[in-house]
Amino acid sequence: MKILVLPSWYPNNTSNLGSFFIEQARFLNANGFDVKILMVEGLHTKNYYFQRIKRLIKGQSGELTTTFLEQDPDAFSFPVIIQKNWSDDRKLKQLDRAYLKAFKKLNWFPDIMHLQGMYKYGLSSYLISEVHKIPMVVVEHSPFRMENYSGCQQERIKHIFQSAKKIAGVSYFHKACLSVVDTERTVEVVWNFMDEEMFKFENLSKPDDVFIITTILRASYVKDPITFFESILRFVELYSCNRPIEVHVVGVSSIQELLTMKGVDIDVISKYEVLDGILKFHAWLDRDAVKALHKKSSVFVSTSIDEPYGVALREAMLCGVPVISTRSGGPEDTLAHGLGVLVDIGDEAGIALNLKGLYDGTLNFDANKLRQHVIVQSGRQAFLKRMKMFYDV
Repeated sequence: MKILVLPSWYPNNTSNLGSFFIEQARFLNANGFDVKILMVEGLHTKNYYFQRIKRLIKGQSGELTTTFLEQDPDAFSFPVIIQKNWSDDRKLKQLDRAYLKAFKKLNWFPDIMHLQGMYKYGLSSYLISEVHKIPMVVVEHSPFRMENYSGCQQERIKHIFQSAKKIAGVSYFHKACLSVVDTERTVEVVWNFMDEEMFKFENLSKPDDVFIITTILRASYVKDPITFFESILRFVELYSCNRPIEVHVVGVSSIQELLTMKGVDIDVISKYEVLDGILKFHAWLDRDAVKALHKKSSVFVSTSIDEPYGVALREAMLCGVPVISTRSGGPEDTLAHGLGVLVDIGDEAGIALNLKGLYDGTLNFDANKLRQHVIVQSGRQAFLKRMKMFYDV
């Protein structure tokens, strides 16, 4: 079966976002499917004509290319100049024309289109299905609130719901968010692919000389880094100093980066100076480095406010690492039934107390059970079986 995947973000020359998209595509491509990727390279500019002339002078074409997106499987992109102050409607029409033109140049007709995220490029790429009569399925990945979209964007989303053969969210919480678009439409759940071979290890026991806390976040409201650092402050006040502590923060370069967030000033973050000796910041880590960090971690903490799925916490569980997470949506599908700790959003005290329980050994989890639960739910065989069903339209 030939599958054309149309993502809204994908690993490329300028961004590493969407690593799980390429991992899913590679896995499917190696297991009975013929997968190709098509995505726009959005060139956002203050002046459309200036940008166009500049590209002409440099001899930069608007043709399909395989030099922008990461390859394996074949991934095609095409540049589209978008002026920032254009209306949403005009931006969409610019992308509409570009996607339809690019598909013709692709010269490859799929059996099915897999729209990976309606926002942001899915709002135009779906037209390929409509114009060329190709069955389309949709798996949304972004946090979804209909009120966050403009009027013309909402109309596009409603149209996608009407025309798609199947629509899915990546958790039961996510399904509920999507269902508000059309209460009569069936929305399914397709959990993201979790590769137990990539996060493979032989020894599930953890070193007991250092208590290592890990998180992956951004300086953004939705990841709620303030709650994370407040929780660490509270934990430091509680812990017994029997062994040293390390706190690894991935996705943020320093505590000062939080100043980019609305409402956060120097007075807010100055209190965290007492943590300087234990905080280890990593602005970015590749997949191998993340895996190595999980393998030595004592606990993974997620303080998100809205988490449709939770790839990072499930990768930690594959490495036998217990997880403390806020009830932010997707994590509940995996952490329920005693397989992790769930606390309310913003519950700094609850996170700190559970960190102390893990530190003291009064709170324990079976590492093998954590790993096996993720494998059964969304590992290699479970994901392949689920996608065969989902593509059966």
